[in-house]
Amino acid sequence: MSAMDQIREREEREKEEVLGLLREQLKVEGQLIALYNETVPTIGNRPVRHLVDMIALDSRKHVSICQAAIDILEGEEVLSDDKPPLHEGIERHLELEEGSTERANKILGNVWIREN
Repeated sequence: MSAMDQIREREEREKEEVLGLLREQLKVEGQLIALYNETVPTIGNRPVRHLVDMIALDSRKHVSICQAAIDILEGEEVLSDDKPPLHEGIERHLELEEGSTERANKILGNVWIREN
């Protein structure tokens, strides 16, 4: 087997591993959505119900993200003209999400929040 064949074989194995992990995550997100859909109607407290509903929406977004990644990895055409803005958009999204996580951790670390 040539070096190029070995590289292609390794890349294919790695691609299949990622596809498997993404498909597994799709199943998990589906289970989470079902759990949230069952739970929300049983919650009497409106703010808590809204929070759980928001978490369910997040899982629905995760399903879309995973499915898009699977489609691309399986050969769905992505126009090369779309790649740079998409890459920039994703990087900016991650930066904003990081800030959101930091703020959420500060809120959760607030003494008043912990006591109330």
